Amino acid sequence: MLALFLDRYGLAQKAMAWTLGSFDGRGFRHLGWIAPPMIAGMIGAWSLHRPLDVLALGEETAATLGIHRGRLRLIAALVVGLLVGGSTAAVGVIGFVGLIVPHLARALPRIAGMGHGRLLPASMVVGAVLVLAVDTLGRAMSPTFLAPGALTSLLGGVFFLWLLRRQTEAS
Repeated sequence: MLALFLDRYGLAQKAMAWTLGSFDGRGFRHLGWIAPPMIAGMIGAWSLHRPLDVLALGEETAATLGIHRGRLRLIAALVVGLLVGGSTAAVGVIGFVGLIVPHLARALPRIAGMGHGRLLPASMVVGAVLVLAVDTLGRAMSPTFLAPGALTSLLGGVFFLWLLRRQTEAS
C-alpha cells in the first residue's frame, strides 16, 4: 500500500496491471519487439509437430523410432519459452490459457484425434479467440474493468478441477 502511495510515476500501478494481464495500450507499435520471438517460436513449434506425434505414442516407442527424448524436451522447452516469454512481455500474465486452449482445440470436430500438425495452429486460433473474448467480457461486465488474467484464473481453476475429476474417473 505504501508503494502505491509513494509512487509518483504510476510504476506500481503499471506493475499491478501487468500481473493481471491487460491489452490496454497495446497496438501495432508493439509488434516490432514481440514479433521476432513469436515468429521464431511458431516456426519452432511447427517444426516439432511430427516428433511430438511420435512422442505421444509413448516414451519407449519414440526411443525405438529414433526420437531423442531429452533433446526434444529441451528444444520444446526453449520454443515454449519463446512463445510464453513474448506474449507475457507484451500483455502481462494471463494464467491458465495454456492449460485450457489445447483441450478446447482438441474438442473441435476437425481437430479431434488429429496430431500436433493440426492441433498447434488450432490452439493458436482458439487461444487468440479465448483471450479476446475474456478481455471483451471483462470490459463489458464490470463497471470499471475486470482484467483478463482474473477471468482466466476463475475459468482455469474450474477447468483444472474438471480435468482432475475426469482423470480420476478414467483411472
